[in-house]
Amino acid sequence: MRSDQDSNRAPPPEMPPGWFTEFGIVMSRTASVSFRNIDYNTTRMVGLPIMAAVFGLTFFGIEDTDQAGVFSIIGAAFMGASFSAMMLLNVAIPPLLTVRPALYRELDAGFYSPESWAIATTLMEIPWLMGLITVFASILYFMIGLEPANFPAFLGAIFMLALALVMFGHMVAMGSGSQ
Repeated sequence: MRSDQDSNRAPPPEMPPGWFTEFGIVMSRTASVSFRNIDYNTTRMVGLPIMAAVFGLTFFGIEDTDQAGVFSIIGAAFMGASFSAMMLLNVAIPPLLTVRPALYRELDAGFYSPESWAIATTLMEIPWLMGLITVFASILYFMIGLEPANFPAFLGAIFMLALALVMFGHMVAMGSGSQ
């Protein structure tokens, strides 16, 4: 039999959602934030093709019949990959600095774990980077006259470099101090 004291107690708190449920919610939120950031996405979608065209036009038509030509083509591929990844790094930091206060507030309130947010943010960047780097590499690779058979390796190398630098930018943005 229940006493009057038991009937006045608050109900037990709900169990927190499982990690996969939490991750799904964070992934949905991250996708919404990612697609709504027009400035960030426009800068990346416009900047990379322009950069690829500039590098491609600079090194267009170089003959690979001598050592200087081969070194120029290698330099064009290396500098194109490096500049594109550095541009993506620099563009990734400001949006995260804007989102950071809300993120810290939500993490402190226990809405989700830092791991689920980090994984969701990384997974949201992968399709964007794959699309952007595919466009960039398609323009640059063929304008500097490289062999079509090696394009997948070139694309993979630029993608991994860009992903590493964008994630480094995320780390810098989240690890930097506040005012």
